[in-house]
Amino acid sequence: EVFNTWQRWAPFTDNRLTSSIQFWPKEVNRIEALGQFTGTKDELKELLAPLMKAGKPTSGMVKTVPFIKAAAFFNSPGGNQPQKMKRSGSFIEKPLSSRAISTLKRYLEHAPNENASVWQQSLGGAAGRIAPDQTAFYYRNAIIAQEYITTWTSAEEERQNVRWIEGLRTSLSRETMGDYVNWPDREIRNWLQTYYGENVHRLRQVKTKYDPENIFRFEQSIPPLRRSPFF
Repeated sequence: EVFNTWQRWAPFTDNRLTSSIQFWPKEVNRIEALGQFTGTKDELKELLAPLMKAGKPTSGMVKTVPFIKAAAFFNSPGGNQPQKMKRSGSFIEKPLSSRAISTLKRYLEHAPNENASVWQQSLGGAAGRIAPDQTAFYYRNAIIAQEYITTWTSAEEERQNVRWIEGLRTSLSRETMGDYVNWPDREIRNWLQTYYGENVHRLRQVKTKYDPENIFRFEQSIPPLRRSPFF
């Protein structure tokens, strides 16, 4: 109920408001929606009314802060610390069906540990006013970006956690597309098209012009045209 309300509200509400929502496993029993609005507190409370009617929210906070404090609030704690983790993601162009929402719920009911979660970010607005072929970012028509995340502590847990992420991604693939390059997934076979869609050829042309010897590279970097994309 909460996700269905959020997905039909967040991408289509006032363009001054951006929102995210995160779901944790059943044993954690937690759903958290966060957002940022460039307007007045009274306006925001009115805009939030549909979301606050979904489920049984236990708390709600509206706070006015300078931009730099808002940026600090949304910054991930801990920085880039090494950890055992797996992440992947996809984009949604239209609200998920009840079947897909049930799939999300089922995977969270059988998550590998309490650190696993599914995080969604509303799009639309300014992100959707630019054509897909105008920048490297292709998924301009998406209304939601979603990330699948899990972490673990011992090496023995890796296989179970990776399978959970890959199973979730595959199970939702009928109603989702692509992946966000900032959520790299080495299990994706056709990663160039998955990250960049129809922009791949032009991006490889740029790479060929400025770095034909492929000096600046990593496991999933854009290769020059004369090289195989899977090396």
